[in-house]
Amino acid sequence: MKQSTRLIETEVSNTLLAAGLHANHSGFLYLKDSIILVLKYPYMQHQLTKKLYPEVAKIHKVSSAIVERSMRHTINSASKNGGIYNINYMLNAQYFNEKERPCNGCFIALIVEIVRKNLYELIASLEEQHTPDKLSLAKEIEEVIGSFTNNDIA
Repeated sequence: MKQSTRLIETEVSNTLLAAGLHANHSGFLYLKDSIILVLKYPYMQHQLTKKLYPEVAKIHKVSSAIVERSMRHTINSASKNGGIYNINYMLNAQYFNEKERPCNGCFIALIVEIVRKNLYELIASLEEQHTPDKLSLAKEIEEVIGSFTNNDIA
């Protein structure tokens, strides 16, 4: 596995954990894979039931309905524990009340934006170091999150 892929997966996991999600829920894995797919293929963010859920379901060998329901349960569980309120802090804005539960699509979109922001900050810090290995790592990460025209799964 490429170092850039590991960094992206780690950033997504850390962001989900910071948002109050529990890693022992299957919805956590489905959300993690969904966020990585939306980072690579942004058009999927607007095609949850047609593209995103079926793609994640195929990865995990389950149905799309199980993917959607597990994600909803995991987000709901986090919101009951007040973890969703942490998203407000990460985005430095008031998106949710303490008891509000975001829909799957809204949650995925916000987490994608948080992860993308953090990865661009990482790219900037890697580029400041001016070493060939850090520059190539920064370029690899940027290729993954900057591939807005890539339609491999379309």
